[in-house]
Amino acid sequence: MAQLQMQNSQILTQLISQQHTTKKFDLTSFGFHYVLQDTPTQVHIILRKFLEYVSDSARFENSQEMIVELIQLIFNLTLSKFNQAYTLRSKNQELHRVVKQNFEQMGLVEFSLADKDLFFTTPLMQ
Repeated sequence: MAQLQMQNSQILTQLISQQHTTKKFDLTSFGFHYVLQDTPTQVHIILRKFLEYVSDSARFENSQEMIVELIQLIFNLTLSKFNQAYTLRSKNQELHRVVKQNFEQMGLVEFSLADKDLFFTTPLMQ
């Protein structure tokens, strides 16, 4: 969870800058450009940054294999139907953890309360 918060703060740092003396936040030029993008482009940017984070992170044992599985999952999610239940077929428990923690927090999927293995894609993935 702390890693995700650090990753989110790194993305936010690119989008906003803080004036240290007044505790005021200003939008950076990258952040301004990001805000003007359509929602699918914004999701694409966030997912790309997340994949870069996974690739650069020493936290994942085999980050290249994880990236391949995440890209496969992202493609599958974009082709999925809204409001239909899905499960992860991968045996990789690290992938399950990443999807449950990070993808749900990013608002890309929503896990079922009744069955913890079922999830639904959100409109952000459509």
